Amino acid sequence: MDHPDTLAVDQLVTELHKNFITVPEFVPDMLGLLSDKDERDEASFLILKAAEDLDEHFYIKKLLEFFPELIKIAPEWSTLPLLRVINNQKCKKILLSQLSLASKSIKESVFATCRRINDESPDFMERTRAVIACCEV
Repeated sequence: MDHPDTLAVDQLVTELHKNFITVPEFVPDMLGLLSDKDERDEASFLILKAAEDLDEHFYIKKLLEFFPELIKIAPEWSTLPLLRVINNQKCKKILLSQLSLASKSIKESVFATCRRINDESPDFMERTRAVIACCEV
């Protein structure tokens, strides 16, 4: 579906929770449904919430693996999952640990998103500083 309605996404998310909540492999498929073109944010929030309900280590690993693709298909929506991870101290530590071992393309995509976040709201610079430093190594 080009623009799934909230009810359809909610049903999909509910079904995924019942059957696949312990399987992190669905995270890229779920995040791939995020769309900057969707006029209703409810569906995208449901998708993000479902992905975030996984174990933090699995979720962040899969988020990072998919991040270069995510910023291509939904650049505006890509900022939210990253911000939500950065704003949670436990998740931020996991992010930094996994990011230090990540590929160059993953680091570049996270770096670019952090820069975009800081350009839009300089108040976030303190929160993104460690992430940016990890991407520059």
